[in-house]
Amino acid sequence: SKIADSTNLILKDDNGLAIAVTEGMTIVPQCGDSTWWLVIPKYIHQTTSQIGFHLIEITENGLHYNKEVLFSNMRNDYAAMVEFSPNGNLFSYERDLFTFCRETGDITILKKDTTNEFVYGVSFSPDSKLLYKFVGPVEDRPMGLKLYQMNPFAANINASKQTIYRGSLFRTMQAGPDDKIYLSNSNQAFLSVINKPNERIGSG
Repeated sequence: SKIADSTNLILKDDNGLAIAVTEGMTIVPQCGDSTWWLVIPKYIHQTTSQIGFHLIEITENGLHYNKEVLFSNMRNDYAAMVEFSPNGNLFSYERDLFTFCRETGDITILKKDTTNEFVYGVSFSPDSKLLYKFVGPVEDRPMGLKLYQMNPFAANINASKQTIYRGSLFRTMQAGPDDKIYLSNSNQAFLSVINKPNERIGSG
């Protein structure tokens, strides 16, 4: 069951206990069967330096609450930009990058982005080797200003950033089934597109 209010969504675990979540979620298949992982960021007040995730298994018999995973000393924006890589081994939440074990649901921090930027959109390349983020200063919400291409496997992920767009047009992005990435345009009835997202720009 669920109850929505203006700040978060209340779900119940298998014991009937309420769990608070933010507005974003992402999903990835488990290894070798028809079960899926649903990952939802935990609602934690912004004054804390902690983030967390609820892991829910989706099976043919319904939903099963698996566990909660918490990380300390992290910047907390409780925003919705959470996305799995196509191969399911990585996922991005706001500024930070995590590895994910599809068999157990274990989550590990891979890279922390220490820049003071708010993430408005995020997507991985179809081959899962590049990460795209549309970002801007927090005070400029709800519009982003720069579109980055990043190498999630670089020793310094911040140093790998290549700016491929500057402006204030896009709001969010989503990978399509045609191996392209589509970006929504503010107050416009059309989408922009990254036609070849597997191609790396520069040497980052």
